[in-house]
Amino acid sequence: EDAVFKESGNMPTWASDKPMRFWKAADQYERANGRTYTELEISLPRELTTDQQIELVREFTKNVLGTEHAYTWAIHQPKAQDGELNPHVHLMFSERTNDGIDRSAEQYFKRYNPSNPELGGAGKDRTFTHKSFVHAVRQEWSATVNHTLEKLNIHARIDHRSYRDMG
Repeated sequence: EDAVFKESGNMPTWASDKPMRFWKAADQYERANGRTYTELEISLPRELTTDQQIELVREFTKNVLGTEHAYTWAIHQPKAQDGELNPHVHLMFSERTNDGIDRSAEQYFKRYNPSNPELGGAGKDRTFTHKSFVHAVRQEWSATVNHTLEKLNIHARIDHRSYRDMG
């Protein structure tokens, strides 16, 4: 009930008009111990309007996922303990790479076949499982937010570093 906007993209052809079909297929066809999606939950600057937050999330998603990974995100604005809004986004995405091969929903989630990619499923991008991804995505978020704030002449800035690293 506190969701204000949601968007999906980079879906394979069989789910391009119904993103929930993609996520249901991931639950159904991904191997039993496989990861069906990765989720990021990120605070949004209160200084921005909802429309500006939407544009910020679109830019960040494009920078991190490009056009190769199916995603769905939703902006929520529940009340925070201080009585103000607590805007944040939930971004879920597939590690599977859209490689341009037209596959059925079932085939999409099968094991990748490097010798004959058209016979296997979409390959997984292992970038998202490395420890360095957490640091890289925090750095990208910081750069994207600060660029947006600067462009809008808002003097607030964020820092992706931990308090310890900031001294």
